[in-house]
Amino acid sequence: MDKEIIKQVEEAKSRFVPKPRNTERDATIVRLHDEKKFSFGQIGRQLFNLNKAWVGPDGKYLQRDAVRQAYYRLKNKKPR
Repeated sequence: MDKEIIKQVEEAKSRFVPKPRNTERDATIVRLHDEKKFSFGQIGRQLFNLNKAWVGPDGKYLQRDAVRQAYYRLKNKKPR
């Protein structure tokens, strides 16, 4: 019985694959917001100029909400 439960837990754990995060981009977002005092809306356009690989999947700027979420994810804070 215990071996069966352990096997189920291990299988469930192996199926969980965390979404890869772009930590370099997120660190740049934090730096632009904290040091350069850019707003979340302005940061998306700045990222486009810094590295075109950091834009959204459609090739457009990152939206304000995506930038905000990345900022708070890296800062390990809850959004205000």
